[in-house]
Amino acid sequence: MENEWSDFARYGARVEVEIDLDAPVVGERPEKISVRGEAYSAKSNILLKKVELEQVFGNDSSQGYKRQYFKKQILAMVAAAERGVH
Repeated sequence: MENEWSDFARYGARVEVEIDLDAPVVGERPEKISVRGEAYSAKSNILLKKVELEQVFGNDSSQGYKRQYFKKQILAMVAAAERGVH
């Protein structure tokens, strides 16, 4: 997931995320990790509306993440935002 965020930055976007660690008792290992975020054009600060950066992970070693956005898509969304078409 972090690599995907890095690609947004590399191709002209800015990503803001919020990560919540949900533990049953304060100070204990979280059972669930919730990630929510938004992407913006770095140049004009326009929200990329078709980007959904939300995932909930169980806190165990078997977690995976399937990339949703690739270079061509990111470049197209940033370009559309810059043209005012989002």
